Amino acid sequence: MTIICACFLTAVSGCATDDSYRRDEVRSMKSDVNEQLTQVKSVSDEVKWQVDEANKRTESVEKELATLKSRIIENNKVIEQKLAELAGSIASVDAKRAAGEGDLTKKIQVILDEVSKENERILSKIEAKKTRSKKESSKHTEQARQTAGGEEGTHTVASGETLSKISRAYGISLNELMEMNGITNPNSLREGQRLKVPKK
Repeated sequence: MTIICACFLTAVSGCATDDSYRRDEVRSMKSDVNEQLTQVKSVSDEVKWQVDEANKRTESVEKELATLKSRIIENNKVIEQKLAELAGSIASVDAKRAAGEGDLTKKIQVILDEVSKENERILSKIEAKKTRSKKESSKHTEQARQTAGGEEGTHTVASGETLSKISRAYGISLNELMEMNGITNPNSLREGQRLKVPKK
């Protein structure tokens, strides 16, 4: 009986030892699990912080993109407005230039008309002067003829003689001598040519 009790006590003691060991092992496992959970939570918090930061940066980038898009739209509107104003200015300049060219053409035409009229007046005066000169020359020739008794003589051009020299010799003007002989170019005189002159 004593031996049986001793064996029972030994067995109970061994069981108690095993339970104690198991409790220690469980506590150790719990501690490991808690430590791992702590690490996981730390990593999870870090990941969450990084995700939050990434979301913040994404929101910031989206805001900047929205701002840039808004500025681009505004700039495009300004550019379109400037282009429209420039097109209007070019059209205005073209219109003014066309009007200016039209005015210039009219002014040039007026000037040309005035110049043409002035030329006609000058030509008319020249013709009138020529007519008067011819009449006066004919008058002087007639007077020279009357002075010489209305008779004409002839003169044969000698070498080196000129119309001026011959006209002085017969007491008449160069124009009168040219008129009497139908000469238009005083330099066309040639040696041996016979000229009509007042008879001395």
